[in-house]
Amino acid sequence: CLLDLIAPPKGAPLVSGMMDIGGFVHPRLDLPPATAMVGVAPEGPHGQKAPLEVTSLDYSEADPLTIVAAVCWRYTPPPDGNGTGHARYSTDGGKTWQKFPTIPAARIRDGRIAISATDPKNVVWMPRDTKTTGVWTTSDLGRTWKRSQGAPTGLIWADMVFSFDKPLASDRVRAGTFYIYDKRDGRFYRSEDGGLNFK
Repeated sequence: CLLDLIAPPKGAPLVSGMMDIGGFVHPRLDLPPATAMVGVAPEGPHGQKAPLEVTSLDYSEADPLTIVAAVCWRYTPPPDGNGTGHARYSTDGGKTWQKFPTIPAARIRDGRIAISATDPKNVVWMPRDTKTTGVWTTSDLGRTWKRSQGAPTGLIWADMVFSFDKPLASDRVRAGTFYIYDKRDGRFYRSEDGGLNFK
């Protein structure tokens, strides 16, 4: 079940995020990849590779090899299972992945994620269950996080994370500009300061 696709202008022409198997870096469009993405989340406690959900992907226009992913390791204990989940980043087009150095708050997982067009260290993360976790931004690739002000809450709840909705996006050109769409009331929010404040 495909949840997200990106087509960075550098590196592999396509990267996919999927339910249960994580997703793929597609070096060619006419042949299936040999393996799923490696390292987007750690193995489970018994070495199992699945089920892993990659619910959201984005890349930075300034550095298309820098990709961010919101992920959930569904059926294993914390820190990467139902307890928290995480997000990851790659600086080599999805060949290898790292955890962000910190997470914004306890027990957050997957959701939606976006990265600035001009600054690959500026990331906005809308985790699942945003009524309690909020929307978060980092300007140092996850070393520190700040809660966004003015962002709508409750957009990613429970299993809605497995829908195809994309309420969060980065502007593909403007520095530090991010958008949130709230389909519940049709309101459209914009941040021009890296996700610190939405109006």
